[in-house]
Amino acid sequence: MKKSVLLSLAFICGSAVATPYMGLEYGAASVKHDYQTHFLADNKTVVASDSSSVFGGFIG
Repeated sequence: MKKSVLLSLAFICGSAVATPYMGLEYGAASVKHDYQTHFLADNKTVVASDSSSVFGGFIG
């Protein structure tokens, strides 16, 4: 008896969450460090910093 009740609840709940969905997402990042590297042979200084953005979508 308990198994049949749980099985019927599983079918009822499954139909409630089975709707299709889709969406969009956007993210931005900026990285800046407090250090730098100096190359003596080339007489160049490199500072680590970067910024980027990401755009994506999902469907299910």
